[in-house]
Amino acid sequence: MTRSRLVRYAAASFAVGILLSTAYLLFGSWVLYTPEPMWAQVLFFPGVLAGHLLYEAGCNSIPVCQVVGIGSMGVVTSIIGLGIAMIINKRQTGHPA
Repeated sequence: MTRSRLVRYAAASFAVGILLSTAYLLFGSWVLYTPEPMWAQVLFFPGVLAGHLLYEAGCNSIPVCQVVGIGSMGVVTSIIGLGIAMIINKRQTGHPA
């Protein structure tokens, strides 16, 4: 797998993570569900944790904490996307796992 292909997978999965977490915040999903559904707790855990840790560390600006949470979701989904791309590449090329 070429480097440019890995970069494309990373960028695409980063964008998916950013879009999902931004939609979650913008559409007010945390208000619609009381209590928050389990799938949302699992899916958005890295972003919520990063934002919460920043808030607890002394940053009392909620928008800044939300941006950090969105960015961390992008990084996590990028790592997951790269892992999936590498697994697919190994299976297609026939290399042993």
